[in-house]
Amino acid sequence: MNKDAHLMIAALIGYSIVEVLDIFWQNYNLGFNTRFLIIVCSMIGAILPDKIEKPKSWSHRKFFHSKTWGAAILFVGFSFLNNPYMVAFCSGYLSHLLLDYTTRKKLPLL
Repeated sequence: MNKDAHLMIAALIGYSIVEVLDIFWQNYNLGFNTRFLIIVCSMIGAILPDKIEKPKSWSHRKFFHSKTWGAAILFVGFSFLNNPYMVAFCSGYLSHLLLDYTTRKKLPLL
């Protein structure tokens, strides 16, 4: 996947998180800055794997593109469910891994 696809999907995920927070956290006031930061956190999470392991070739997928690291990120996301910024970041990172999994290369286990 290319960077633009990762960013677009992450922006949609971040926006979805904002909408879910609006519905279920009615006593939590979501201002513009909070909404914007949640979407940005999701987008940062989505491009971070390729910033850590530069996509110079098809074999760039190492540990930070692995299923093991994805499970660790999922655990962290569930550990911080009360922090919408961390949930957005982890969701963006996981969206990157899921999108990369749909390619021919897949993801390594480790």
